[in-house]
Amino acid sequence: MEQENNSGKILRSTFEKTIWKQTGAQREEILAGPRYGVDVSVVRLAGGLLMASASDPASLIPGLGLAESAWLTVHLTANDLATTGHRPMYAQFVLNLPLAVTDRDFQEYWEFIHRYCDQIGVAITGGHTGKVYGQESTFAGGVTMSLIADDVLLSSGMLPGQSLLVTKGSAIAACAILARSFPSTVTQRLGAPAWQRLCDSFWSTSVLQEALIAYETGKVSAMHDVTEGGVVGAIAEMCGAAGCGAVIREENLPVNEAVREMASLFGFDPIRSLGSGALLIACEKKDEKLVIDRLSEKGITAWNIGYTTDISQGIMLRNGITGAQEYGTGNGRDSYWKAYANAAGKGWK
Repeated sequence: MEQENNSGKILRSTFEKTIWKQTGAQREEILAGPRYGVDVSVVRLAGGLLMASASDPASLIPGLGLAESAWLTVHLTANDLATTGHRPMYAQFVLNLPLAVTDRDFQEYWEFIHRYCDQIGVAITGGHTGKVYGQESTFAGGVTMSLIADDVLLSSGMLPGQSLLVTKGSAIAACAILARSFPSTVTQRLGAPAWQRLCDSFWSTSVLQEALIAYETGKVSAMHDVTEGGVVGAIAEMCGAAGCGAVIREENLPVNEAVREMASLFGFDPIRSLGSGALLIACEKKDEKLVIDRLSEKGITAWNIGYTTDISQGIMLRNGITGAQEYGTGNGRDSYWKAYANAAGKGWK
């Protein structure tokens, strides 16, 4: 009997039943602790300062490459902290490496970790590194980053009646990783130019620049980086954190032709699949144009994809072209993981 592939984040119900009510000692200086849809914790320090922290897996994906794996390791964690409106400052890395990783591989991988941290101003302050027998996962440990600031944004700061914007596109990371992992298949089916564009999009999986630009407008109430579950999953997380509902205009969700072709080829839903590189932004409707224009000035495209409502209204996807309406956001599973496993199982190259 084939085992169900439940790869990816645990469901909200599991989080709330298992983690949320069991978080160790209660300390009064913790302003934001573990919470569904909030990727950042906040601790009050002396002098009115705040320390924000975020953690993510460390990636080591042989089929993707050492430079690319290091990029994901650094930038996916940095993306979480970028949603506060500030740059990450410090990082700790715990690396549990497969035995197959040679010293030369590790040296190259770490040189890229150092380079990417240095580029965004992050100091590496410590961690733990070792090799583990039986370790075959492409997640080879974890990363925690932190920053100190006098104020921070959280995804829970979104309010009913605000505009929802998203940057760049849908399924950015899913398509880029699949294209780089299965180059022969994608080139044969979609053509070399499309494959190259998808590969190049990998380097746009950071949201640090647009988060800082949006924050500097002074008009943003909350931000949330798109990851597992895609744009729709990120909306559900943000609404869950803020206690809001939302009406999403499905026809406004940015899905270009290459992404549609990849979704058809690999069998995943582009608006519900790994979308690192896109950023959700909440702001007042009157400030929407200002935020979009400021991003556009720096070459970053953003779209209005809907608006928030009272929590009693739930989340609704509404297609203004077909008239179709869908309540809720699906089962919470990201089909990217199954798509990757299926392609590897078929021997795609």
